[in-house]
Amino acid sequence: MQRRDDGWWFIQIMLPHGHHQYRFLVDGMPVLDPRAMGKGRNQLNEEVSVVAVG
Repeated sequence: MQRRDDGWWFIQIMLPHGHHQYRFLVDGMPVLDPRAMGKGRNQLNEEVSVVAVG
């Protein structure tokens, strides 16, 4: 990730069509995205953020 001049962190990742699960890692702790399209659970039943790519 790269830190922008305004203090926000930024990364761009090309994803294929479909629904994708993710979490942020902040100081070693998993954190959900407050701006995510939705929430779900992964294979370990952990809460994750979800984004849909069309």
